[in-house]
Amino acid sequence: MLKLFDNCASLQFGDKNKTVIGMRSAEGETYQYRLKVSTDGAVEVWMKAVEAEMRHTLFEIFKEGTYYYAKSIRSDWIYDNLGMVTLAGSTIWWTWEVEDAFRNVRLGDKNAMKTFSIKLSNQLNDLVAMVRSDLSNLQRKKAMHRGVHIWLRVHGIEWAACHYGFN
Repeated sequence: MLKLFDNCASLQFGDKNKTVIGMRSAEGETYQYRLKVSTDGAVEVWMKAVEAEMRHTLFEIFKEGTYYYAKSIRSDWIYDNLGMVTLAGSTIWWTWEVEDAFRNVRLGDKNAMKTFSIKLSNQLNDLVAMVRSDLSNLQRKKAMHRGVHIWLRVHGIEWAACHYGFN
């Protein structure tokens, strides 16, 4: 399966192997399809349907995960979502927060970039605490993604510090 779909270790079957209901990654993360895919007929036909449903479901999962970033406690949000969703969603929100900081500077908030940098530092501290805490095996594997989150936050802090001069 890893050669057919990027990082898909296995498909999840249901209804006595008559439907595909989800996927499992090599790290052990799983997600359920929004719609079941029937395995009746030629394998090449239902595998195309599996791919189409994978794309549809992942699109919805990414959209939901990105939406709930702002409405959730960040550490819970990271644990509750697929690793790839947290990386993409964090990057999307970081971009918006940078634009918001520049907008606030333009509107007269001379401390907007510094405030943003402090927020990033707090997020970094939270991420480090998460990685250092007791984790399940799956959470430990997902911690690899948190390493990328940490790197992105360090980059963000350095970036914001370089732009203090705009305040």
